[in-house]
Amino acid sequence: MTQRDPTKPNLHSEITTREVDEGLLVHDERSGQVHVLNRSAGRLLGLCDGRHDVGEIARILALEGNVDESRTAADVRTILAQFQRLGLLA
Repeated sequence: MTQRDPTKPNLHSEITTREVDEGLLVHDERSGQVHVLNRSAGRLLGLCDGRHDVGEIARILALEGNVDESRTAADVRTILAQFQRLGLLA
């Protein structure tokens, strides 16, 4: 079994996602809670695959959105903290 790298956010194994018109539907199979993320937050959650660290996620999103990387990094950290509080990350 491969050890998870704690510096690289990873979606919890009991979270399922599905794209919808509004963005991304996120279902927590443990609690039954459902969240609807806008496209930007959905893209960020999609990058929480255990392969990208926070800096890499910010760089990818900044390039895709043609926005300032330092501002994006701050937003990424804030949103990741929210994802963690919601139990979306492992």
